[in-house]
Amino acid sequence: MTTGRIMLVLTGLVAAASVLAAGPDGFEAITRPSEDVTLSFVRAGRVTTVPIKEGQDVQAGQVLVEQDDSAERLQLSQLQAQAESTVRVRAAQASLEMKKLAMQKTQEASTAGGATKLEVENAKLELRQAELSLEMVELERQQDARKCQELLAQLERMKIRSPIAGKVESISVKQGESVEALKKVIRVVNTSRMMMDVPVPVEQAARIAEGAAARIVFADPAGASLEGKVVFVAAVADAASGTRMVRVEFDNKQDRPAGERVKVSFQPASRPGSTKSLSE
Repeated sequence: MTTGRIMLVLTGLVAAASVLAAGPDGFEAITRPSEDVTLSFVRAGRVTTVPIKEGQDVQAGQVLVEQDDSAERLQLSQLQAQAESTVRVRAAQASLEMKKLAMQKTQEASTAGGATKLEVENAKLELRQAELSLEMVELERQQDARKCQELLAQLERMKIRSPIAGKVESISVKQGESVEALKKVIRVVNTSRMMMDVPVPVEQAARIAEGAAARIVFADPAGASLEGKVVFVAAVADAASGTRMVRVEFDNKQDRPAGERVKVSFQPASRPGSTKSLSE
């Protein structure tokens, strides 16, 4: 073999070592949304509002579906009126002032010999009872305020808000329909950024570092490809297949659908003490 051919072979080996792949095209994987949530109500009820539709873009915190909350709002109105009213407190305060005055007069009468010791003790007990009544009224008012907060939280649970920014993938209920607790109601996905879990043989996975570049080739006729990044390498291998899971993410600027089959190849980790990759 001539020197030129030897150099050509060595160059080819170095180029082949620059990526880790199961074959010439890489490791097989399936793309999926970076975020995928299925939402439900925590209690049974009747759906009154579905202000969105399938395929619609939604923002985090946006209301997607609402249950009938008319009865709860009437109860909230009553509790708020009780919590904000000071009538019971003022009445208890007036009663307390009367008991204080009665106690004072009874003590004066006792000093002058016009009231018995028993009458003085009764006046003391009535005063103490009035003090406790005022404390009880104030406590009940505080409890009404807490009940308002609890009911407000319950009303919020009767709305389904999107926890993520994304696209409505499916809606399983209609306006006017009664739904059971925890029944699947709506699914929201975020495909602006995608991910995939790639099973890689243990020996090769050891050479892949978090943050490493990944080349993703799609199975369409055009053979479209793009760059991704390793965000996680499993610490535990799958004994049955002899692989470790390597998670790759990429920005879906091409607006591709999730669920496509792809081939993924990786840039190996740098050697210790070196800033260059194995491909360099």
